[in-house]
Amino acid sequence: MINANFTRALVIAVGLIQFAWLLVPARLFAARPLVVDDAPTVPRGNLEIELGVSYAAAAHSTREQGLPVIGIAYGVFERLEAGIALQRVKNDSRGSAPVEGFEDLHLAAKYNLIEERATFPALSLALDIKAPTASRRKGLSSGRWDESFLFIATKSFAPLVFHLNAGYVIVDSPPGGKLKNIIRGGFAFEWPFRERWVLVGEIFGSSRPAAGEPNEAAFQVGFRYLLNPAFVLDAAGGRSLRSTGAEFQITSGFTWLFDLYQFLGGLR
Repeated sequence: MINANFTRALVIAVGLIQFAWLLVPARLFAARPLVVDDAPTVPRGNLEIELGVSYAAAAHSTREQGLPVIGIAYGVFERLEAGIALQRVKNDSRGSAPVEGFEDLHLAAKYNLIEERATFPALSLALDIKAPTASRRKGLSSGRWDESFLFIATKSFAPLVFHLNAGYVIVDSPPGGKLKNIIRGGFAFEWPFRERWVLVGEIFGSSRPAAGEPNEAAFQVGFRYLLNPAFVLDAAGGRSLRSTGAEFQITSGFTWLFDLYQFLGGLR
């Protein structure tokens, strides 16, 4: 029997695709399926919706499923966006009870400090605040607020586009948790090799999240397919670069960008 959550996500996706074809195409700044972020922000007055699913399997029969993985960003002003991110996960590990439910809500903002020039990359600064909205009892949250700062650089060398991330996460560890502040970073590329197809790839990693745990490093390779300039499908797969991480991980979803006022006017 098909999982009920998957069925609901599929129905929502089909409905959004139907709406997307009714909109006037807009310029798209898509991050999916990459973990590494890009410097451009959502244009003023536009809403960007990302919806996806993910699956990762590691040694010792540990599996993690993300369904759905949701990201929403709005162009507040020119070069400034604000958004939220949320995902529902299911973790299965041999010898432990499954953990299932929505994780903490993330509140985010990104400001484009410098636009790209002929000899200089676009530079942006992003802030992510993790609000403790999930259940600590179920193991879905630390019950504390965390703040993440990310420096982003993007540079085009036609037809290739490169992204570089460097960030720091301030972790408010609960008593006895021994959680550590995290240094993270990554490098990604995009290559539009055909009219509607874009090849993407990335390497990313972070320092150990707690004492006694390993550092993390992984890679992904995937693609984007432009149904139109405002609606993009994506898929990617990869694995950990360390023996302690995921033996494989996959993700798939879409990004939809549209003028919010135009869309609301079209519904009247």
